[in-house]
Amino acid sequence: MPEWSHSHGAMVDFIGGDALVGHNVSFEKSVITRANEVYGLPAPPLIFTAHCFWRANT
Repeated sequence: MPEWSHSHGAMVDFIGGDALVGHNVSFEKSVITRANEVYGLPAPPLIFTAHCFWRANT
């Protein structure tokens, strides 16, 4: 498994300016933030927003 320091740049490059969709965004944000802290990397230039959509069964 590659080290986070190797994956970080590739991830940021891959995402570019695209929007990402996540299921548990608060968890994903905390993992990325903590991994960057551990490896002394800057926070990626990502903006995290959360939206909740719910549809009632009819």
